[in-house]
Amino acid sequence: MKKNALSGVAAGLCLCFTTLSLSVIAQQQGSPTKEWQVSGEVPLEITLQNVLNYKSSTLSFKDYQGKLVILDYWNTYCGSCIKAWPKLDSLQQEYGERILILLVTTEPAEKVKTFVAQRSKAMNLKLSMPIVTDDTLLHQLNPTRYNPYYVWIEPGGQVIGKTNTYMMTKENVAVTLQQIEAYRPKRLKQYEAKQAARKKIAAKQKSEAPH
Repeated sequence: MKKNALSGVAAGLCLCFTTLSLSVIAQQQGSPTKEWQVSGEVPLEITLQNVLNYKSSTLSFKDYQGKLVILDYWNTYCGSCIKAWPKLDSLQQEYGERILILLVTTEPAEKVKTFVAQRSKAMNLKLSMPIVTDDTLLHQLNPTRYNPYYVWIEPGGQVIGKTNTYMMTKENVAVTLQQIEAYRPKRLKQYEAKQAARKKIAAKQKSEAPH
């Protein structure tokens, strides 16, 4: 049997595999309620609110289908989170349209906006990464015990790993992208087939529901 290329890469990176299981109804509403579990895939229909440093105040995972997405859970009192910014920003700029590194925090937008401006000036850094503020959704779906905490999502919508800051290296991103891009057409086709099946089931359930 042919070995799954993505699984091989994740194992090489010592990534802890998991996937996201969400109800079809929650996907349609754009507000999933179930916690992250080992089964299912990330619904790319999720739309995030209160986004800073981006072309819009909202961001949809669907816009980044076909790319490697890395969620960076952080907060303003996490020194190691801030220290990692230059490294993360350089990775985002180097790989450009091939990846999205998304900073995620539960803290309010105004506080984050002021903090980022002050720290960026002190570090002589202009962040190119979007920042999700006031977050409850992603933290509810993926509870974290420490920061920084990274969640890697491949182009087909599957979570391929969760890591600490030491695994966020240029080498690991490069090898992951290499394997992902070799396997991408098949994964996207699989994802689209699953999404179509889910929508069909949801439509059937809706039509059979008592009025």
